[in-house]
Amino acid sequence: MTPVLGSMYFAVFMTGLVWAALGVMAFWVWQLGKSASSWLLLIGVGFTSMWALLAGMGIVFEGMGWMSVTGAVCFTLGYYLSVKTVIDAKIAKIRAEHGAEASAPAPSSPPPSIGSVHVRT
Repeated sequence: MTPVLGSMYFAVFMTGLVWAALGVMAFWVWQLGKSASSWLLLIGVGFTSMWALLAGMGIVFEGMGWMSVTGAVCFTLGYYLSVKTVIDAKIAKIRAEHGAEASAPAPSSPPPSIGSVHVRT
């Protein structure tokens, strides 16, 4: 029987590296705009990558799962706030287009009919 001196979970560690790379990109975005949504993305990526890197190296302590949960919540909230303005603008554009269609003038003559069947044009 050989003693286990250390354990490392390669897939979890690589996930942490991917999150860290995403953190670098979030930092670049934050530097450009310095908005609250970018800050939340950066905090969320930081917590999530730290959790994955530590867990991947086999370093686990009680309450460590909250780092991942906090990171996921911050990342999700930051993403939501960053795309909210774009989505709101598109929804307003769609509503304006549909509002223009709904207020189109009514035809001056009734639709043509064949017997008792009305044909809409």
